[in-house]
Amino acid sequence: MLADFSITLPVCLALVKIKRMRYVRCTLQWLEREAYNELTDLKMYPSSTEISRELWICSPDHCWRFFRICDTGLCELGRDGMPLPQKSPGPVA
Repeated sequence: MLADFSITLPVCLALVKIKRMRYVRCTLQWLEREAYNELTDLKMYPSSTEISRELWICSPDHCWRFFRICDTGLCELGRDGMPLPQKSPGPVA
């Protein structure tokens, strides 16, 4: 099974894979390496505006983070399913 479950809405189908991780505070690059198999599975589904391929990660303390798999990489989502604004890097001290 490529996805753990799906969420069907009139305008979108979300295919979701869940990965339990020790820590959810991580960079996107680290997550792409750590969840390589899960991301590869989800990339088997076609990419379109009507299909959202998502990886949800969970810590042992039940902290969650949500990511959409785009053609160019990962995009973090909020609890409402909308993309979070990307944070600009802080000033170098």
